[in-house]
Amino acid sequence: MPKKRKPPTKVPWYKRGKTLIIGAGALAAAILGVLNLWDRIFPPPDEDVARIESVNIIKRTPLTGFAGSGIGRELTLTPVPEGAGASIRLSVLVPAVTPPARPDLPAQPLSTDLPASTVDPPTPGPPTSTDPPPSPTGTTPSPTPTSTWPTSGSSPSSESPTPTGTATFLSVSPEVFGAASSIPDDFIDKVVKQPAMQTYAPPAGVSAAQLLIIEAVDAKGETLPPAQVAEELAQALSEVESANSPEGEDPLGWTVAVRVDLEGLAQVPLLLTWSLDGLDVPDTWMAENLAYRVVGASPHDAGVAEIWVPDLKRPGTYNVNIKLSYESTGLIADLHPLPLPEAGPVQGG
Repeated sequence: MPKKRKPPTKVPWYKRGKTLIIGAGALAAAILGVLNLWDRIFPPPDEDVARIESVNIIKRTPLTGFAGSGIGRELTLTPVPEGAGASIRLSVLVPAVTPPARPDLPAQPLSTDLPASTVDPPTPGPPTSTDPPPSPTGTTPSPTPTSTWPTSGSSPSSESPTPTGTATFLSVSPEVFGAASSIPDDFIDKVVKQPAMQTYAPPAGVSAAQLLIIEAVDAKGETLPPAQVAEELAQALSEVESANSPEGEDPLGWTVAVRVDLEGLAQVPLLLTWSLDGLDVPDTWMAENLAYRVVGASPHDAGVAEIWVPDLKRPGTYNVNIKLSYESTGLIADLHPLPLPEAGPVQGG
């Protein structure tokens, strides 16, 4: 008598749809993984990007030895050959300069805008999340950044001061910068000849007036009297280390080279500005100061700007914050802080 075979078991109809959904989900996950891997191997090109590629301290120099005649004017740019890769973002000091040891600073609360490095204390029960803190999004800024503080790039000191918050727009309106940059040379001559500026060597006075040209206008962009501007300049320079010369005092500072790169922003004007931050920084040096207007003329341009920043008398750890912003809106496209050393050999002058 032949044995009876058990008929094959069929998948119930109500489970077939679930099987199809699971299979489709697995296929979609596999396709997504392939696409993500493709993007990593062949990243899409950057478009419409303004970035600060590198910030280097060149030397410690007196103000008379700084060639700052182009301050406030357009920075010279050159086209970048097609296919040239973007430089790695750097923040370095020259070998001749030794960064100082950072003194202990009073503890300050961390901003929620920056990833914290501490770990929450354990709590009873299973942890709510084991995910690590959010990682940086990269060094490539966009015209509409979610955070303007840089999150990568090597620095001379891992314990350098970091900003305690984020900024999206310049603290000074583009209209005020425009009014300051259009001040004529004869106004600067009047400022330098005021009694308050007679302590300083005339070339240093001219350079200081150009460097702090923003002090020549008020919040509405209207020009202030030369005597008032001279008093504010003299007060700011009194906070700076100086060297004696036959013509008068010569303020000392750091020459900083900043390389900028523009892609897809031809004929879009930007502003390169700088400011200091740290403990007890005088208001004048903490304010936003105009360095150059930056306007590209081709699909991909780059250039190097030199900026003079003061060496303050008061000991401490300071940052110079370099910003690249859109002139029409004041929106910050990129920001790069760099810690300043306390001392170094004087070169030039």
